[in-house]
Amino acid sequence: MLGALVVVALAMAVGVTLLVAIPLMLLKVAFTVLFLPFRILGALLRVVAGVLAGVAGVAATAVGLLLAVGGVLLGLVLLPLLPFLFVGAMLWAAVRLTRRPTAVRVVA
Repeated sequence: MLGALVVVALAMAVGVTLLVAIPLMLLKVAFTVLFLPFRILGALLRVVAGVLAGVAGVAATAVGLLLAVGGVLLGLVLLPLLPFLFVGAMLWAAVRLTRRPTAVRVVA
């Protein structure tokens, strides 16, 4: 008798569980189907954003590399020539000061 009650109680528990679980599973499937296009769109946008970020990273690396090469070029080539620039500027200023000022003509 006790075994039959356990079987009946177990059958009722399984029945109630199925009555609750099946609609919940159907609801989950419905929501999955409903939101699937948005998930696909989100994945696509994530891929596009990742590719654009990768391209931007490569471009930023290239700009940084060019700036570094320019800095090395400035440091190794142009900075040692700076004293010659100062000497040339002094000579130009000395020649400019020894000239007579040019007359300004006013045209009416």
